[in-house]
Amino acid sequence: MSTPALSRHQLIRGNTSATVVRPPWAVDEDSFIEDCTRCFSCAKACPSHLIVKGMGGYPELSFTRHGCDFCEACVRACPESVLHIEEGAINIPWQQQAVISDACFSRRGIICRSCGEICESRAIRFKPSLGGRSQIEIEAASCTGCGECVHVCPAHAIEIEKISLNPLSLNQLSRGETHE
Repeated sequence: MSTPALSRHQLIRGNTSATVVRPPWAVDEDSFIEDCTRCFSCAKACPSHLIVKGMGGYPELSFTRHGCDFCEACVRACPESVLHIEEGAINIPWQQQAVISDACFSRRGIICRSCGEICESRAIRFKPSLGGRSQIEIEAASCTGCGECVHVCPAHAIEIEKISLNPLSLNQLSRGETHE
């Protein structure tokens, strides 16, 4: 696993922890910090109550109770347009996906399939291997980064992290393709 790049804000504030997950369709981090007034209209509009007050009082997502269903309520409620869907553009809510650490029960030989059972996009799979032990895998092209798997993981082994998509991946996602 690579070390995430820090934003200027994180560097100045001394925050070297995991990447913050902003609400879907958020502008880049520097613009978000500069333009968000912390009114929390997005949090009030979120039917799943995923948006919480994060570092500096800025909105971020907490997947402790639910995952995001990308209902767009937060986007419609944002008066500053730091959450914005462009008309006619490829409307990918964010470039995030689930990452499973070695704390995963399945990786440690304990039978657990909580994340795979709740994953609507079926991005989390358990591949049979010799010895009867299934290997957990995430199909990156299918993972929406919704975070639904995070709150059901009894080992707290799943995080949602920022990924980079190349132009080919964006084209595949816009056409609904999930396999390379």
